[in-house]
Amino acid sequence: MDNSQQPSSLANRRTLVRRLSYSSILLALSIILTRVPFLTINLNNFLRVGFGSIPIVLASLICGPFWGFLVGAGSDLLGAFIAPAGDYFFGYTIDAALEGILPWLTMYLLKGRKKAEGIAYVALSAAAVIYSVAFASMFSVFKKQNLETWLRICIPVFTALFFAVFGLVILLLKKTKVFKGALREERRFSLGDIYLTSLVIGIFIGLFLKPVWNYMYVNIPYFYTAFADLLLFALEGTIKAFMTFFIINALFKADSTIKPYKLSVKEIESQKAD
Repeated sequence: MDNSQQPSSLANRRTLVRRLSYSSILLALSIILTRVPFLTINLNNFLRVGFGSIPIVLASLICGPFWGFLVGAGSDLLGAFIAPAGDYFFGYTIDAALEGILPWLTMYLLKGRKKAEGIAYVALSAAAVIYSVAFASMFSVFKKQNLETWLRICIPVFTALFFAVFGLVILLLKKTKVFKGALREERRFSLGDIYLTSLVIGIFIGLFLKPVWNYMYVNIPYFYTAFADLLLFALEGTIKAFMTFFIINALFKADSTIKPYKLSVKEIESQKAD
C-alpha cells in the first residue's frame, strides 16, 4: 500500500466519524425540539411553532446534503414512532428531508454571488406576495374570524412591505462587524445567507408542498394553509434565522475542521477576481 494514501484515508475516516457524530446529536435535538410538548406551540392540528428544524438546517450546512437528508427524514420517522402526534403521513417526512437538502443547495448555488442572491430574494418574496393576493381574493374568513375588505386589501400590501423592509435591514446589517457578509470561499455565513436558506425552505415547502399535504391529509384548503404558513414564517422564520446564524458561526469558531461545502479551485479564483 502506498504510504502517501494513508494520511488521506485517515482524514476521510475522521471526517466521516465527525459528520456521523454531529448528525447523531442534531438528530436527537431535532426530535426533542419537535416532539417534547412544552417546546412547541400547537396553533391547531396542522400548524405548529417550534425549533426542530434548526438542527436539520445545521446538519445540512455543517455536514452536507446527504447527512442533512438523513437527519431531516430520520427525525420525522423516529419522532413519529417515539412520540406520535397523530397518524403518520409520508408528505411531512418529505418536507423534513428537503429541509436537510435545501440549505446546503442554496448556499452552494448562491453564497457570495450578490446578483444571484438578490434575484432569488426578490423572486421568493414575489411568490409570497402572489400567494397573499390569492388568499385575500379567495377567502373572507380566517381562523373563524371575518376578514373585512380593507384588511384583505392590506394583507398583500403588508406582505410586500415586510419583505422589502427586512431585505433592507439585512443589507444594513451586512455593513456591521457582527453581521458582515462573507466571501464565497470563507468558512462563515452572514445573516443574509442564513435568512435566504430560511426563505427558500419557507417558500418551497411552506407554500408549495405543505399545503398539498394538508389538503390530502386533513382536507384543508390549499391557500388557507399557504397563508397560515406565510404568517408563521414572518415570525418564526425570522427568529430561526437569527438563532441559526449565531449557532453555526459559533460552531465554526469552535471546530476549525468543519467545511460547510466544497469549492473548486476555479470557483475560488473566480470569486477572488470579482
